[in-house]
Amino acid sequence: MKQNKILKINGTLLDEKQLVTHLQKIATNHNLTSKSQKNTYPVPRNVRKLQNYRTSI
Repeated sequence: MKQNKILKINGTLLDEKQLVTHLQKIATNHNLTSKSQKNTYPVPRNVRKLQNYRTSI
């Protein structure tokens, strides 16, 4: 699931060092794995929806 974060700093300018620090903090929150997690795939749910659709016709 993607989550988009919007940086809203009204009236504040960041210099390069502050921006890099902020981006590093954001990057440390991302959890990356070498293998995909099959339990996050929507395939079983879509198969059930298709079966329900076929039985309702």
